Amino acid sequence: MKQNPSCEKFQSLLWDYATQSLPQPETEKLSLHLSTCTACQQTLAECEQIVRATAQIKQASLPTSQAHWEELEIGRAHV
Repeated sequence: MKQNPSCEKFQSLLWDYATQSLPQPETEKLSLHLSTCTACQQTLAECEQIVRATAQIKQASLPTSQAHWEELEIGRAHV
């Protein structure tokens, strides 16, 4: 896939775009670029996938008491 010459500039902004931390003027420019650039669209999709996976990990709850940890150990021993 042939990369647009402006892609290099925009590629460095994709992570901030995916995490919604890019300032509005840059967001607008990047959105316009994304409307025509499949290479950057693909990279953005990968960044967004990482953002979603990270959010899921952050939401996962870990056992908070010794009893919960012991339940996990017992369950693991039977696997």
